[in-house]
Amino acid sequence: MSLVAGSLVIVQRFLRAYWRRIAREEPSAYLEANVVAGRRRVLALVARWMSPLDGLRVVDLGCGSGLAARYLDARGAKVVGVDLRMRGSWIGEPGSRYVAADL
Repeated sequence: MSLVAGSLVIVQRFLRAYWRRIAREEPSAYLEANVVAGRRRVLALVARWMSPLDGLRVVDLGCGSGLAARYLDARGAKVVGVDLRMRGSWIGEPGSRYVAADL
């Protein structure tokens, strides 16, 4: 695993734990207003670390809804999402690559 891919996995693990904590402690209005915006800011930071993205091959382990995969794919990366279940709306989009697998 490359340093960039390893960094992305670490960032995703941290974010999942952080969002679980927020979900227990904050009202839903706060989550709706701030969490999605926060995710996009983090993704922009990760994309900057990984730049240039054109043609970069990325495996999004535990991709869930595919937010990170869609974000990186839209910026030129070649992304494969891997998750236990197919649950993202991006899965049927042209060019999307998805593998259902138990990690």
